[in-house]
This record gives sequence, structure tokens and C-alpha cells, in this order.
Amino acid sequence: MRLAAVPSSIEVSQGSCGGGLTEVLASVDDSDGVAGVEVHWNNGVEDMTTVLADGGGTFRGLVGTFVTPGDVVLTVVATDTLGAETTAELPIQVTPCPPG
Repeated sequence: MRLAAVPSSIEVSQGSCGGGLTEVLASVDDSDGVAGVEVHWNNGVEDMTTVLADGGGTFRGLVGTFVTPGDVVLTVVATDTLGAETTAELPIQVTPCPPG
């Protein structure tokens, strides 16, 4: 599984900052076929799940917004048609809202 987050750094949703979203891209290939891919993450308040849409071998979806700055680890889980799972982690950074 190959992963990317675009952008890999976003602003926190706080004060005058509206917060940002990052697009998660996961290239997944399985000889038994891929049943689905999802991302598990925490926005600073609660655990969240985003189901990624299949774009022909590259699964994609938006993750965000976040209410606390800091490093966040996105956990990507791919499930094949037999129910076997593969998990990978993708770090992103949530930056503080700039002053002013």
C-alpha cells in the first residue's frame, strides 16, 4: 500500500482559521480484489472514520478539520474481498492558527 496526504500540513480549525482538509490517497492492489479502504483518525475531540472512494486502484477521500494543533497519525485500513486487512500509518501535521 502506498500512501500520500495532500497537503501533508494543514491549519487547525480555531479562532480566525477555518481549518483545513487534506486529501488522502492510497494505492492498493490485492490479488483477491479490494473490498474497501478507510482512514481512522482523531480530530482532537473524537475518533473519526472516512471511507475512501475507489478511483481505479487509487482510493481517495478528504480528512479534517482538526481542533487541536500537533502531529496526527492517520491509520489507513484496506480490506480485501476475503476479509483480510492491511494497515498502514500516514503522519500529517496540524499547525496552529497564526496570530492576528
